[in-house]
Amino acid sequence: MFEDKIITTATEEFKQKLRQALENLSMASLTPELAEQVSQGLQESIRSAALVGYRTFLESYDEKQDVLTVNGQILRFKIVSEKIFLTPFGEMTVPRHLYQADAGGSTYVPLDEKWGMTGEYAMPQVQECVLLAAAHLTPKEVASLLQKSSLFHPSATAITNSISFYGIGTDEKGEVKSRNAGLQSRYLARMPEERCPTFKAQFEAELDHVEKAIDPNVKKVLLNDGHRSIWNYLDQNERYQEYEKLVDFYHTSEHLSPAAEALFGKKSAAADDWYNKWYDPALRDLQKMMRPRAWCARSNTTRHNNRCPKAAATTSSRNKLSSDVTNIG
Repeated sequence: MFEDKIITTATEEFKQKLRQALENLSMASLTPELAEQVSQGLQESIRSAALVGYRTFLESYDEKQDVLTVNGQILRFKIVSEKIFLTPFGEMTVPRHLYQADAGGSTYVPLDEKWGMTGEYAMPQVQECVLLAAAHLTPKEVASLLQKSSLFHPSATAITNSISFYGIGTDEKGEVKSRNAGLQSRYLARMPEERCPTFKAQFEAELDHVEKAIDPNVKKVLLNDGHRSIWNYLDQNERYQEYEKLVDFYHTSEHLSPAAEALFGKKSAAADDWYNKWYDPALRDLQKMMRPRAWCARSNTTRHNNRCPKAAATTSSRNKLSSDVTNIG
């Protein structure tokens, strides 16, 4: 039976790896060092056995025909292509049959399609674990944590790439948000133009595209600096009535120091006190709210920790901090 093959290959791998790990150890007396070595040997043997068993399981489902018909198109076998996947047991290299039409074009890998891993590197369980940890720690800290506590050990760079691609955040229950809600960025820029008609048209077209791709119930926020022309455009345009409009905290804080100096004089104790009265509490509240209890971007707090990350609102009814939102704009 096929189940027996999985069990046999995994068991034989475990025995071989553990025997290698133990053969040169002195077992005469128990010491902390010996206990650590045996623990590491067992962990590595379990990891290796799991990878062999899992690969054996997957390979049994690969297509090995010369010709396939997929969605009415004839595809022919080209090569056996190896790919590295990150599993809960570590990186695993899997040989897969790759197919392509005679006319060329995109390739088709049946095993990836069946497994739900087309175009993927990390399995969903790994993605969820990495993103949950990254919602609380830096990529380097996540890499260190997983090195000590799991059987898979992605690098800090791989973790950073996962954050960029899938997004990062947790919902109200502390669970990682859907991978489909990943964070993305779009950039638009134009040369100066009276009333910016070209830029506005392009910006609104970009928003139309983004809005069609997200849940209509997502809370939408526009972060801006305090220039009056921008606020006139936003406040007088029905296009943005569903958006919460916030002044960027970094731009807001830039004006605190000149305001303090204008009120109390340069380098005066009163100016410092007034500045700290408004800046420090706002920053503390912002950092508290940026902790991942909802879907929020964390990169700004790590990159600009001392430069006021973008997320605070000021002016009239906008006097609050906000991070429990999906930011657009």
